[in-house]
Amino acid sequence: MRCQSEWVGKDKMNGANEKTSFKVGGYIFALGMVMAALFLRWLVDPIFGNQLPFWTFWLAIGVVVWRTGLGPALVATVLGLVVGAYFFVAPRNALTLFGTFNLAIFGAYVTVSATLCALGVVMRSAQRRSELQYRKILAQKESMEHEAREREQSETLLRIVLDTLPVGVWILNAQGLIVGGNPAGREIWGGAKYVGVEGFGEYKGWWTDTGKQIEPQEWSAARAITKGETSLNEEIEIEAFDGTRKIILNAAVPLRDSKGGITGAILLNQDITGRKRSETGLARQNYRIALLHEAAAHLLSSEGQLEDIAGLYQRVADFSQADAFFEYATDASGQNLDLQLAGGISEESRERLRHLAFAQCICHAMPEQRRAVLVCNIQESDDPAVQVVKSLGIRAYSCHPLQAGDRLLGTLAFASRQRDAFGPEDQDFFQTVARYVAVARERARLMAELRRHTEQLEELVAERTARLHTIVETAADGIITIDEYGTIETVNPAAERIFGYTTREMVGQNVKMLMPEPDHGKHDDYLAHYRETGERRIIGHGREVEGKRKDGSIFPLDLAVSESWIGARRFFTGLLRDISQRKETEKRLRDATEELEQFSYSIIHDMRAPLRAMVGFGNILNEEHTSHLDEEGRDYLRRIITSAQRMDHLILDALSYSKVLREGLPLDTIDAGTLLQEMVESYPQFQPPRTEIDMAKEFPRVTANYAGLTQCFSNLLNNAIKFGKPHQTPRVRIWAEKQEEFVRFWFEDNGIGIAPEHQHRIFGMYQRLNAESEGTGIGLALVRKVVERMNGTVGVESKLGEGSRFWVELPIAENDEQRNPSIQARDGSHQTAKVQRMTPAPQVGVILND
Repeated sequence: MRCQSEWVGKDKMNGANEKTSFKVGGYIFALGMVMAALFLRWLVDPIFGNQLPFWTFWLAIGVVVWRTGLGPALVATVLGLVVGAYFFVAPRNALTLFGTFNLAIFGAYVTVSATLCALGVVMRSAQRRSELQYRKILAQKESMEHEAREREQSETLLRIVLDTLPVGVWILNAQGLIVGGNPAGREIWGGAKYVGVEGFGEYKGWWTDTGKQIEPQEWSAARAITKGETSLNEEIEIEAFDGTRKIILNAAVPLRDSKGGITGAILLNQDITGRKRSETGLARQNYRIALLHEAAAHLLSSEGQLEDIAGLYQRVADFSQADAFFEYATDASGQNLDLQLAGGISEESRERLRHLAFAQCICHAMPEQRRAVLVCNIQESDDPAVQVVKSLGIRAYSCHPLQAGDRLLGTLAFASRQRDAFGPEDQDFFQTVARYVAVARERARLMAELRRHTEQLEELVAERTARLHTIVETAADGIITIDEYGTIETVNPAAERIFGYTTREMVGQNVKMLMPEPDHGKHDDYLAHYRETGERRIIGHGREVEGKRKDGSIFPLDLAVSESWIGARRFFTGLLRDISQRKETEKRLRDATEELEQFSYSIIHDMRAPLRAMVGFGNILNEEHTSHLDEEGRDYLRRIITSAQRMDHLILDALSYSKVLREGLPLDTIDAGTLLQEMVESYPQFQPPRTEIDMAKEFPRVTANYAGLTQCFSNLLNNAIKFGKPHQTPRVRIWAEKQEEFVRFWFEDNGIGIAPEHQHRIFGMYQRLNAESEGTGIGLALVRKVVERMNGTVGVESKLGEGSRFWVELPIAENDEQRNPSIQARDGSHQTAKVQRMTPAPQVGVILND
C-alpha cells in the first residue's frame, strides 16, 4: 500500500509536469517539428515538386500530437498549413488560399491533420491509461513484498522474544492441541508433549492450597479452549517430565476471531520454586530473629533472676528440630562441669550426667580453645569422647561456650536423635543464644555482687557511724559564753583541752582570739551587724568553722551558737567540738565509698552494650522487616524495644547518679528565677495545655551549681507532671522563702500524693511507689545527692490524694556589699563565688530529655 501511494503521487507529479510542458515546451516542440518538416520538404522538393506539398508536415503533426498533446498539434497544423501553402503550393512564395485546386488541397490537409490529431489523442490517452495501470500493478506488487518482509521480521522478532522470555509460553490451536512452546516452557516441564485436551492427563500437577491433583479438564488451558475462561496466577505444584517437583504460576487466555469464536489459547508458566523457598527461609529467619529478641528481653528483663530459661531452651530446640539441650556451669577449678538445666532426657540420665569432667566430654578442648564443637553421625562414631551422648541415642551434638570476657562460665549444647548434623544457620542460632545466656548469667552474677557490696558498704557506714557516735558521746564538748560584744565570760575544761589555753587566759578576752583569719578580723563586724539589724547568720544553726589553738595550729570545729537573755542582758553560748578526728574518719569513708562507686559505675556502664545492640537490631527489624510480621509480632517487637530502652534509661540514670557521687560540683551564684523561667519557656512539657505552672515573680540568688540545680528542678517538675491525677491537667506552684542563711524553694502540685509510710524512702535508690509508672526510681535519689553536694537539703510534705510539696533548701548567695569571696563546701574545699551567666550547660538538654 505504501508503494502504491508513492506511484499515485508520482502520477500526480507527472500530470503537473505535463501541464507545464503543454504551456511552454509543447509549443516550442511543435514549432521545431514544423521547421524540421519544412526543411525535409525542401530537401525532397526536387523529387515531388508541387505534388504532396504537406506530407512532411503530416509527419510532424503526428509526432507532435503523440509527444505533446492536442494543443501543440493544432498549432503545428496551422503553422504547417501556412508554411506549406507559402512555399510549396503554386504559385510559390505567395500565400494563395483560394482557388478550386488549392481549396481541395487545403481541405485534404485539414482532414488528414484532424485525423492524425484525433488518432494521436486517442492513442496517447490509451498509453497513459496503460502506464497508470502498469504503475498500479507495480505498486501493489511492491506493497505485497513489503508486507511479506514485515510479517517475516515480526515473526522472527516474536520468536526471539519467546525464546528469550524467562516465562514459559505455550500456543494451542482451536482443537486444544499444543502446537508450540518456547525454551523456558520446555525447561520448566523438562521437555514437552504436544497433545490435545484429552491428553492433558500426561501433565501432572496439584493445587497448592488443597493438595488435590489436577484433572485433565481442570487445567487452565483446557478451560480456556472449552469454556473461553481466562485464568491468571494460579499457584500449582507440578511434576516435570524429568521427575523434579516445582511450584509454578499458571495462566491461560483464549484467542478469539472477529466474531468471538475461540481460535486457540496462550498458556503461560512461571517457575516460582526459588521464590517460595526464599519466602520459607525468610519466614524462618524472621521467626529466628523474633525468638532471639524475645530471648534477650527475657534474659535481661528481671533483676538478675533467670526464670523459665528451660522454656526458652525448649523453644530453641523445637525450632531447630533438636531433641535435647544441656546447660553446664564450670566449677571453681574450671576443669569440671555441673549440670544446671537439661531437657529431652530421663531423670536417670540426668543424674548420670550431673557432674562431668571436661576430659570425658565432647567439649574437652573448650577450656583452652573456647570454640563451638559440632559432632555429626555420632551413632557411627567410635570416638571415646562421644560415648556418653551416644548412649542417649543422640546423632548430632552442638556445644557452645558460655563466655563473659575471658571467663568461661560453662557450656550450652543442643542435640538431635533424628538429624545427623546441624546446619550453619542452626550453629549461628545456637551461638547467639549462648552469647545471650552468657551475658544474662554474668549480669546476674554482677547484680548479686553489686548487692553484696552495697550491703557491705551499708554495714561499713553503719559501723563507722556508730564508732563516730561513740567518740562524740564519750568526748567532752567545749562550751564558751560571751557577751554581745564578744568578750569571753565562761570556759569549760573541754574548751581548755581543745584550745590549749587555761580558763584564766581566755576569760575577759575577745573570742576572736580563738579564730584564724579571715574570721578573726571580721567577727566584731558580724556582731555589730547583728546588734543593729537582728539578721541572723550563725545563731540557731550548726556550722563548721576553723579554730586556732594556743600553739597557733588551725583545726576544724563544729560550732552551734544560741542566744540567751538574763533580764536585760544578752549573751551567747557556743558549743564547740573538735572534729579533727572525725574529719580524718570521714576522709577514709569517702575513699572507701569512692572505690566502691567506681566499681559500681564500671558494672553499670558495661551493661549498656548488649542493650544498645538489642535496640539497634530491634529498630532494623522494625524498619526493614516489619511487613513480614503480623500485629502480634509487631507488638512483641515494640515491647522488646521499649523494655531495652527502659533498661537503658535506668542505666543512664544510675550513671548520672554515680557521676554525681564521683565528681565534685563547682559552686557559683545562680539566679534561680531566671533559670526556672528559661526552663519553663524552653520545654513544651512545662507549658499549657500540658501543664499549668504558677511561679513567683522574684527568687533570691543562691550558691549552687547551674547544671546540678537545673537537674534538680527538672526532676521535681517532671515528677509533678508524671504523677498527676488521671484526666486532670497537672498544676505546679513554685515559690521561695528566705530562712537566715538559706533559701527554701517549694514545688507544690495537685497530683496523687504520697502516703506517710512511704515518704521516708522516696529519696532512696530504685524506689518506685507505683510499679506501672515509667520512671526508673533514681530521679529523686539524684535530686537528694546533687542538693547535698551543693550544701543543701531536700524534703517533702504530702498527703495521699491531695498532692505533694517538695522543698529544696540551698545557701543564700552573698549580696554585692557583703559578698564572701570564699565559699566553703561540705567536703571542706573552698571555691570562689561568682555570678554565673545563664548560658545553658551542655548536659541540661540530656537531663530534661531523659
